[in-house]
Amino acid sequence: MDRVDGDRSVGEGGRMSTLQSWKWRNRAALMMVLIAACLPGCVAPPPASPIASPTTPSASATPHTTATPTVAPATPTLPSAPTPTHTPTRPPVTPRPTLTADERVSFAREMLETNAGCELPCWWGITPGETRWETVPEIFGAYGITGHLYRNSTLSYAFTLPLGEHRLHHLGFHFTQKQGMVDLVQVISSTGDSSDGQFAQDWQRYAPHQVLARYGEPLQVDLHIVPWTPEYTLGMAYEYLGFFIVYGGTPTRISPTTMRVCFDFAQVNFVALSLRSPQPEAAPQEGVARPLEEVTEMDIETFYALLRDPDSDICFETPTELWPYPSAQPSTLTNSEARRCPHALSLSTDSRFAVDPCYGRVS
Repeated sequence: MDRVDGDRSVGEGGRMSTLQSWKWRNRAALMMVLIAACLPGCVAPPPASPIASPTTPSASATPHTTATPTVAPATPTLPSAPTPTHTPTRPPVTPRPTLTADERVSFAREMLETNAGCELPCWWGITPGETRWETVPEIFGAYGITGHLYRNSTLSYAFTLPLGEHRLHHLGFHFTQKQGMVDLVQVISSTGDSSDGQFAQDWQRYAPHQVLARYGEPLQVDLHIVPWTPEYTLGMAYEYLGFFIVYGGTPTRISPTTMRVCFDFAQVNFVALSLRSPQPEAAPQEGVARPLEEVTEMDIETFYALLRDPDSDICFETPTELWPYPSAQPSTLTNSEARRCPHALSLSTDSRFAVDPCYGRVS
């Protein structure tokens, strides 16, 4: 009985423990089901309303759009293809075709008339001390005009302008550089015959009355006479403005002891200019030419007053003894050269000219 009761008690105790374990297993299974049912709601994204702007209903896609800026930093590296187009130091310039002979004449005469809209010492748009050396051939190259380079420091251009049948107007100029900048511009122009006034017409902008009216009284007026041809040169110095201009013509021997110069621009057959940066403190230059007031009875004030009027006649006389035949020519000229181009003798010893006038040789 006791055993039976004991067995029963044991059996009841085992059933109780079995029941309890079953309950706990069912309870655990139920918890797993509840967790599984609850899991999607627990990991769901938060409501869109706290993130989305009230004015942008599409903000629900922000979890995807916010990731796009991570690609943006890579975009600047994409336009690498256009970079070769920026490799040249300056944009390519298509040069104009070489000018015909008639076009060169028209171009030169237009530039003599307008000087490309600038004032001396600027020459055809090129200013000493301001224009870089390498731009000179570019400026002329744009018009299809090429020059000649001497010793890597002097660039020369030449034009021949017809004045009529068998008569020519020779025009040349030389640009000299210093430290990469245009330092000196020398202009030489001459003709063998100025009887019809066309040479003077080409140079009308630089007629003495025009120069005096535009630039005022010169610092110095120089005269030189070559007695054996005879030829004269008359120069007006404006170093404080940066230029020196010279006119050439033919004087008259009125006696064995006296030469007369009647300045008539219509009969001038030679014009030269030396152009550089203005030199406010420059002193008058010395050469074979001599100050007008030393070799004539005319001073600068009288010269200035008379020559400002284009219709006035200006004549002055000078003793021939002041202009002897030289025993020797300057080292840069031979006797035959000086006789063929007497203006060269007047200017070849002048420090304002670095190229022998009429010959274009670099001294």
